[in-house]
Amino acid sequence: MNPISIAAATVRGLMSGTASMTEIMAGIGVSVLFIAIFAPTTLYLYQTKNQR
Repeated sequence: MNPISIAAATVRGLMSGTASMTEIMAGIGVSVLFIAIFAPTTLYLYQTKNQR
């Protein structure tokens, strides 16, 4: 399963009130993983934008 599907399933489950604890934890884990990967990359590219 891809990470976007996991996050979408978590949101869908939370909106309908049927999300299990496993789905919620998987959704939080995917979100944290995305932030850990893309936040430093974005900050690096933003800070070096004027130097290029």
